[in-house]
Amino acid sequence: VNTYYGFCAEFAESAGLDIDFDRIEKKGFWRTVQDHLVAADIADDARYDYLIVDEGQDFNSEWVEILRLFLTKDASIVWLEDPLQTLRDTEPVELPEFVTYHETANYRSPESIATFIKETLDVDFKQRNTLPGLGVLVHTYEQPSAQVQIVANRIKDLKKAGFADEQIV
Repeated sequence: VNTYYGFCAEFAESAGLDIDFDRIEKKGFWRTVQDHLVAADIADDARYDYLIVDEGQDFNSEWVEILRLFLTKDASIVWLEDPLQTLRDTEPVELPEFVTYHETANYRSPESIATFIKETLDVDFKQRNTLPGLGVLVHTYEQPSAQVQIVANRIKDLKKAGFADEQIV
């Protein structure tokens, strides 16, 4: 299990490339790492029979082609994406040879949060999680620095309600 960039870094380092992460903010940093991957001689025992991509909506086509270099000839790929969770402004990856299944059901969000999302963002989906949830609170602030105190107060309230640190995100 890895991120795309984590996989690139791991393989490059295993192939002897010394990656200077102090330069990660420099333009072309990841392009250089990817170029080394494309040029690498990938041993058969380093190839995978299966690839599962989660959050495919944030992938780009070039990444898929690079990852295919690490797959066996008959490898299976499972591609999961949720357009409602898009974080990056990328073009959708074309996967014409894939069997597809589309579902708009939301099993993740409790009812109170799902209702808030639908009403606030004008997003439509089938609500499938029957848990009521704790409700939704909206906090506003004038200065960005006020966010720290708002979050601290919310954490304190959640701890009073019995939540442990590892249950709070």
